[in-house]
Amino acid sequence: MPTLKMAIVCTVRNPAASFKTWINYHSKLVDKIYLYLDSSTPAILSGLPTSPVVSVCPGAWLSTFSGPSGVMQRQCVNVRHGLKQCSIDGIDWLIHIDSDELMYSPVQSLKDYFAHVDPNVSSIQFINHEAVSAYAADDPFRELKIFKKNRRFDRSTDTPLAEGSPYYQGYTFGKSAVRVQKCLGPVSVHEFETSNGKMVREHQVCVLHYLSATYKDWIKKCSELGSFQSFWYDDVKSPMHQSFLVQSRDIYLSAMQSGDWSLAREFYVNNLMSDTEKEKWLQSGELLFIDPFAMRSQ
Repeated sequence: MPTLKMAIVCTVRNPAASFKTWINYHSKLVDKIYLYLDSSTPAILSGLPTSPVVSVCPGAWLSTFSGPSGVMQRQCVNVRHGLKQCSIDGIDWLIHIDSDELMYSPVQSLKDYFAHVDPNVSSIQFINHEAVSAYAADDPFRELKIFKKNRRFDRSTDTPLAEGSPYYQGYTFGKSAVRVQKCLGPVSVHEFETSNGKMVREHQVCVLHYLSATYKDWIKKCSELGSFQSFWYDDVKSPMHQSFLVQSRDIYLSAMQSGDWSLAREFYVNNLMSDTEKEKWLQSGELLFIDPFAMRSQ
């Protein structure tokens, strides 16, 4: 019986030093990592580790839309290219995640999980939990271990969250894996279209999202997105409801113009969770303690 082969596709722009942790972590989980560079300079290329698992490619450079919508458009182009490479490399399953996300399988290896997927399943949507940020961390992937629980896939979706529950600053749609032979392409950065078979939603194996995990990461993300319209795909009928994203843009651009970063730091700090709040929400189950580097996850 042929050995199952898995790959991850990821678009990267100006990766932080902790991205080496991302690569080392995922290199133990999959057979191939396809990295598409959203910008490439000699410094960036020299900072990426040399490994037979890692394949580095220039990313799509052209996008029709501004800000995060343009990023997602380029990501989808890169995923389509990655799917073609999967066919060449004999990859069975492709996972699409970002450079600030880790795949996490708490009870078995990722390969064991995929080896037991029903043959009738063509795509899997993994729930994402969002890391509770800190003002500073040398390596957020290793240091941040508390996550906001994503209840989007809960069977009790009609049950409201407790008043004042920690809110998500990013998406809640999860990320997906697809059986390469059945894939017609990405529907979005969150889902794939398949020729046949069913899609299932997975709760245990999940994606850990380290969105703007530190003040430094937040500034970096704001600088990369720059000025953009407050609508998804620049369509006035699709306003961005993530107020944190739009507020971050406005505060960052104001600081760039004035040279005064005090309000930017204050905004970020005010969005951090206090130790008292963390303890409260951990006790209530709204927060989860997860250490993806514990031995059982490797």
